[in-house]
Amino acid sequence: MQLDHLMSYPIVRHQITAKALVLSGWWFDIATGDMYAYERASRSFEVIDRALAERLAARLAFRAR
Repeated sequence: MQLDHLMSYPIVRHQITAKALVLSGWWFDIATGDMYAYERASRSFEVIDRALAERLAARLAFRAR
C-alpha cells in the first residue's frame, strides 16, 4: 500500500514515467535474517535469493537504458 501511496504524488509519478525513479518495496525479517522484495506480479513479498536478485538486477539494467 505504501508504494501505491507514493505513486499518488504527481512528482513521483512523473519521475517514474520519465524513468528517473524506480520504487521498490523491501522487508527485512530480523528473526530469520531473510530479506524480501515486493513483486507486483504476485502481489506478495518474495525472499531475495540468487534467482530473484538476478531478476531484480536485470530489470534495473533494462530500465537504465
